[in-house]
Amino acid sequence: LLVAVTSQCGAGCEGCYLDAKPDGAHVPREDLLKTFDALERSGVFTGAFGGGEPTLREDIGDLAIEAKKRGITPVVTTSGIGLTAAKVERLRELAQVNVSYDGIGDDYEKVRGFDGANAAERAITMLKAAGVKVGVNVVLTQATFENLDATIARAKFLGACEAQLLRYKPAGRAASLDYLAKRLRPEQAIAFSQKLRELVA
Repeated sequence: LLVAVTSQCGAGCEGCYLDAKPDGAHVPREDLLKTFDALERSGVFTGAFGGGEPTLREDIGDLAIEAKKRGITPVVTTSGIGLTAAKVERLRELAQVNVSYDGIGDDYEKVRGFDGANAAERAITMLKAAGVKVGVNVVLTQATFENLDATIARAKFLGACEAQLLRYKPAGRAASLDYLAKRLRPEQAIAFSQKLRELVA
């Protein structure tokens, strides 16, 4: 289950499903512990911390420990923007850190509305060098789908061990007619299963 631990983020991604903002708020720790308790009772085995930008929480490592106490494997997604050595240390309790990486060069900008590819690549490299298991989250859009092979190859080269492929969601800032211009075209959606087979091979 995805657990939004904050609505605070300064990235300003065009398609943010949560509409996170720089003045967003962290979810109170007590509320999150109640959520973890409910997840444990429901048999949830993985909790993906999202937001917002979860690395803005100084207690992210403590939250991971609390999740593990309840049999929940904690993972986290970050934009990688502003990642520091101190933040990397706080992420060591997580089973895996996934960096949002939607494409090489201007492909990233086509998805998020700003050029953050270099920051994402730097974060992947930093996490790998620190011995933190790192993967990537790739949001699929019609403008970048054809370059997916190159995106995955680059992520692997930088040290990513996994790629999660995500749909562009019609929620938050993407809840507009712009969604129709960004989601996969029908022929791309049909080609998706074959593309997955090729990438796995």
